[in-house]
Amino acid sequence: MRESVTRAVLAAAAAIPLCFLVAAPAGAAPEPATLDATGDATQIALQFTLRSSAYQNVFCQYDVRPDGGGPLIASAATPLTFDAPPVPIIIGPTDPGTYAVIWDCFIDDGVVFEQIAGSPQGSPTLVTVGAPAGPGTGSAGSSNVGPMGLDRILAGLLGN
Repeated sequence: MRESVTRAVLAAAAAIPLCFLVAAPAGAAPEPATLDATGDATQIALQFTLRSSAYQNVFCQYDVRPDGGGPLIASAATPLTFDAPPVPIIIGPTDPGTYAVIWDCFIDDGVVFEQIAGSPQGSPTLVTVGAPAGPGTGSAGSSNVGPMGLDRILAGLLGN
């Protein structure tokens, strides 16, 4: 009797499609928090976004340094909420070049301290500062002076 029950259980288990037994890959679900990092002629802008209201008491920390090593140019932590629009963090002015941003976001409610998102191990987010952006910039006959650059030129001419 015991043998027939065991066979019945094994037969039932064999009938279950394998897709139900295989776990979804870790990257299948979207990150709970993301980082958008951009660079322009002189500065870096970081913008963290919390993707779900299920997360409370979240903060994100970041370190920015020249890619390939060098001294930190920025390192801080900032709170993050789902209800408030994300505010860009401006770092600069910086020297032209490529910068590595290593970041992590955590839940910290005094009881639970858990990482929910961040840079993959050994893969920082890279940002380029000082590279021409957009079509036509830097080509003959065009101007690469943005609104902020124009303000600086006028201030220099007017002595302000």
